Amino acid sequence: MSGLVMRGVELVDVRIDGEIQNLVVNGVDVAPLVNAELDRRDPVRARMRPTDPDGFREAWGIVERLSTGTVERARGLDPGLLHDSVDGEWSFIETLRHLVFATDAWVRRAILGDPSPWDPLDLPWDEMPDTPGIPRDREARPSLEEVLALRR
Repeated sequence: MSGLVMRGVELVDVRIDGEIQNLVVNGVDVAPLVNAELDRRDPVRARMRPTDPDGFREAWGIVERLSTGTVERARGLDPGLLHDSVDGEWSFIETLRHLVFATDAWVRRAILGDPSPWDPLDLPWDEMPDTPGIPRDREARPSLEEVLALRR
């Protein structure tokens, strides 16, 4: 939502998860307060907003470390569970497939100039219109190792 104004409302048992900017509640922008609390709970989070090359290197190292731990935990699960959606979100495998799509779109296509970088297992975002030449096989069930090989 953008540009929404609500007056005279009562909010009870409301949960908001997502990217929040300029959220004013009773005249107070609460987004900075929320971000400060999230940073307090997880000090690494603040390091994920780098402003210089050293900061970006540090942030990438954090991403790699966290990703390695997540993949190791995933390897310990029943492989079928890696295809299960939780609360309507993408499965672990679908998320990795989308990261492959993003890498192909931004690195292989935009930076390296490959006009058709897509792998059949790439998975664009759900709201993207069907586009000739860009795969969208939601039924594919690749293994974790297949998708990790594509990520590499």
